[in-house]
Amino acid sequence: MEELHVRSAILVVARSRRAKHAEKANSVGWRGVAGDLGVVDLYDVWRRRPGARHVGPGWFHIEYTATIGRRFFRGMCMGSIAAKYDWDADRFPALVRDLGRVPWDPEAPRLLSERTGLSHAASTQVLIGRGEWYGWDSRFDARERPALGVTAAESKDAQRELSEIYDRDKLTATALFERSLPQDPAELWQPGGIHALTERLAAYWVEQFGRRPNVPPATLAAAVLVEMELNDSQLVFRPSAAVLCATLADPDGSAMLTAQLDSRLEKSTLTTGFNIIGESDALWPFGQRWEPLIQFCRWAYAYLPASDPVRDGVPRTIELLRAQLRQPGLLLSLGTVSAQTITALHTRRESEPWPKSPDADTFDDGLIVAKRRRSDEWELYFRPASFQRDDRSADLRAVVRDYRRAALLLLDWVFGPEVDAMRASIDSGRTPAGRFETDPTLSVPDLVDTIATELGVHPDAAALYLQLAALPAPTDRSIRMWNGWKPARHRAAESALVDKGLVVRSKRGRVGRQVFLPGDWIDKPGIEAYKWELHGLDISYARKYFTGASAPRVPLPTLFHTARSLVRDRMDLGP
Repeated sequence: MEELHVRSAILVVARSRRAKHAEKANSVGWRGVAGDLGVVDLYDVWRRRPGARHVGPGWFHIEYTATIGRRFFRGMCMGSIAAKYDWDADRFPALVRDLGRVPWDPEAPRLLSERTGLSHAASTQVLIGRGEWYGWDSRFDARERPALGVTAAESKDAQRELSEIYDRDKLTATALFERSLPQDPAELWQPGGIHALTERLAAYWVEQFGRRPNVPPATLAAAVLVEMELNDSQLVFRPSAAVLCATLADPDGSAMLTAQLDSRLEKSTLTTGFNIIGESDALWPFGQRWEPLIQFCRWAYAYLPASDPVRDGVPRTIELLRAQLRQPGLLLSLGTVSAQTITALHTRRESEPWPKSPDADTFDDGLIVAKRRRSDEWELYFRPASFQRDDRSADLRAVVRDYRRAALLLLDWVFGPEVDAMRASIDSGRTPAGRFETDPTLSVPDLVDTIATELGVHPDAAALYLQLAALPAPTDRSIRMWNGWKPARHRAAESALVDKGLVVRSKRGRVGRQVFLPGDWIDKPGIEAYKWELHGLDISYARKYFTGASAPRVPLPTLFHTARSLVRDRMDLGP
């Protein structure tokens, strides 16, 4: 049997008479390896420690005193510890030796996901006793993922999904399994044993945390990839895609969208800075999620099919977001600025000076709040309820650092008229269930007919032309999904455009397509140059592409019409 460093374990204990809280422990790994997956394995989880006496798989008596429920550090046991006090410490290892591993039930994560609303990857982590660690050791490695049916991105997202719950509610895998494991360990080997374990675990989970809405697997898989792009481009904490999707699917069930968010600043006891604090537990999640939640609203409107629960929740989510952002007591962070910036801001206010001089430690004009962090650095905050198109707001736009300017752009957008048009489009039900508004034959059928006549091409080619002209990332896979096309139909539409000289074939790295409109091209992020203006794209901190803008900021019908005019008038492409 291959050696494997076990990172999670059930700690099977024999109570010690010498100390009330100490136990002599034997260990059984609650996990398996790819290719021979099982729930229970026998490993010495400390065998790689310097001076360890036991090496390799097998059952060993570990002469180590442990407090049950304690989190072990990485050098000892990588992961969570679960204990079952009333199991016979001799009988359980004997069962494993005689019967082998408890067979892994691939339906168990699906059942747990269905009953709780957790993602499939998070349900898998819970079932094997993982998920309460922030670090890499709570994720699945390259050997485990194929056997468990989990991708690397899903594993990473699940780790964040569970870490947030465990940290908020202080629940450990110990408590989960103490309540869920059977009284008789032999039940684990019986038919339906893991199913029954999962039922108990799901019931306890719902009792502790409630039940989240179920998100379609295809939607969550796409959301995980979108969240990864957003996470790569911005230096802010990102919540998991699963949490964002659940919020959109049930916005009224989200505390961050319904709670009172009065807040104030308090000096941090751990750093030289300040913390935003308040009475509501929803304050911190709102401060971390409001930006990605707005970006997810744009993405869900444009790229999810009609009647998807996540897309259907966008109008109500926007309504609640607007209400929260207009709470007068809400403070949001905009990062740090230099002392020179504060002086410049004071200079801009000569006609309307700050309430205090620039040498004071705190400035507060009702919109902008600045607090001195140290002599040459200030922390900048603002009240979104007072953020409007006035002089104070213009001052704030001028001084905020580039990588935080995106927050103000999102705030402008969420209160703009384009959002109302998007909400109306979703509520109207004009797009048939399961179809996409990114299909021009559904969103702008008259424009498709007009272009087909002008260019002398089939309506399929006209629709593809509009998508190539307007959308930031019209990959082959996406086009076929949006339009419901088979590859042959897609290739025929491409060929018609190539034959007319309206597009060119070219191999360009990592863009997922081979036809492009003629004109200048930007290698990073891989987009036609004119689309930079079309989508109002921006460069974020460290000159990374701000991918949040890759979801259209305007309703798709407007985007298609604008793109057609822009391509025709500015680049002289087509009639």
